[in-house]
Amino acid sequence: MSRLNYIAYQIGVMKTANVPVILAIYHETQSNGWFWWAMTTSGTSFVNLWKYTFNYLTATKGLTNIVWLMPFSGTPSAAFYPGKAYLDLSGPDTYATDQPFTTLFTTARGVIGTSVPIPLHETGLIPSPSAMFPTAAPWVLFNIWASYESDGTHNTMANIQSVYADSHTVTRDEIPNLK
Repeated sequence: MSRLNYIAYQIGVMKTANVPVILAIYHETQSNGWFWWAMTTSGTSFVNLWKYTFNYLTATKGLTNIVWLMPFSGTPSAAFYPGKAYLDLSGPDTYATDQPFTTLFTTARGVIGTSVPIPLHETGLIPSPSAMFPTAAPWVLFNIWASYESDGTHNTMANIQSVYADSHTVTRDEIPNLK
């Protein structure tokens, strides 16, 4: 509870400043996962934890500036999915090299459905929008693991420039002021 209260305080400070937060509170969830919240083969305990956290931060603490990201490690498992009423985004991560990761996207859509945007919340290889769209694997966003974007092994400068110049990509300088 002390950690949730600390998180609530920090997100509350951001709420006061009109700052939205994408919160992936239980990172890399999977059966027999890396972290304490998923060290089980049953998703029931995790789903209960997720729903408790969601209700605590939104209803009890009144935080309305959270965009909830349910982050799976690798292939999503329906047993660990809390349902679309408890999240805004949900998707997998991968360090595979077969971008745009069409099979992973299709599997994720099978668990998450078609009404929740699906991000590639963590990857090593920047997916090419021209390969993703319109239907192969239309990830709503992607996040490159620290240092993988410029380590010279995973992503070339030419690829990075091509991805960020693609008409499907919205960069920070192109986001309108929504205030």
